[in-house]
Amino acid sequence: PITVKHLIDDQSPLFTMTPDEIHNAHFELIMIVEGIVEATGMTFQARTSFLPNEILWGYRFRSMVILNEKIGRYEIQYKLFDEIESIDGINFKVMEIDDDDDNDNYDSSRNHSGFI
Repeated sequence: PITVKHLIDDQSPLFTMTPDEIHNAHFELIMIVEGIVEATGMTFQARTSFLPNEILWGYRFRSMVILNEKIGRYEIQYKLFDEIESIDGINFKVMEIDDDDDNDNYDSSRNHSGFI
């Protein structure tokens, strides 16, 4: 699986926004992913968009890749496709992470897929 994410740093338009500011803003995030299927060489494109009321702050999609211990292999659990989970340690204003001593254990390099 490939994880696509938007790093919210000082170059991001979301950097200074709180969850309330995002929820009340007037914008639409449009996501377009293009690629090539290595096995076949075929190209693909996926498009979707998110309105402010669809953005969940401090959540991510649950991993769909689960180890099946009975057979010793990983499986894709499609029933988890729309499932989300809370991410601990997320500050409500991203810009404050560098200045806030309470978030010293926050690792911005973690591979969080899905929502902000």
